[in-house]
Amino acid sequence: MPSPDAISSATGGEDPIRRRACCGMQFSAQGGAGTILDVGAGIGALSFELLAAGAERVTAVEAAPAYVAAAREEAGRRNISDRLDLVKGDFVSVAGDVMPADVVTMDRVVCCYPAYQPLLEAALHRSRRLLGFSYPRDRWYVRAVVGMQNLSRALFRNPFRGFVHSARGMEALLEQHGFVRLGRRETLKWSADLYARADAA
Repeated sequence: MPSPDAISSATGGEDPIRRRACCGMQFSAQGGAGTILDVGAGIGALSFELLAAGAERVTAVEAAPAYVAAAREEAGRRNISDRLDLVKGDFVSVAGDVMPADVVTMDRVVCCYPAYQPLLEAALHRSRRLLGFSYPRDRWYVRAVVGMQNLSRALFRNPFRGFVHSARGMEALLEQHGFVRLGRRETLKWSADLYARADAA
């Protein structure tokens, strides 16, 4: 996963999912809740931001051991270890062992999976109220850039690949499971969507 600085640079400034996730957390808090599940949390940048904004508790799931260790160290430095639960593993594989949360966030995670359906279904089944996630826009120029990045990775024998998925397809999947879109923010390359369960919107 890229660093927070790399994310900010790629999106032309503050990453839009963070604004959406904070809004989602505050919306959830109005109903007397405030638990967050941060999928693909990386070093915990978004998790720490949400905790600082007033989230009751955050569960952060991350596959990279080095990122989990860094997040744990930073949580200790901030004296918030008691409000941050760290889970190491691929979210699709460990989702069944993770407690549901009021809000689920996925910052630049969908683009790391060749198939979005298993990831989104695992996320929506863990969400009591809201789901916020960011993903590359399904535009020809974005696909061209991602394709060139993947070619460069292949030349340097980097196994990681990025993926651009259909926004319509993802929206249709969420609607099938009873979610409605509350809002969308876009940059040239990225989209950030906020969805709510229809019975909780």
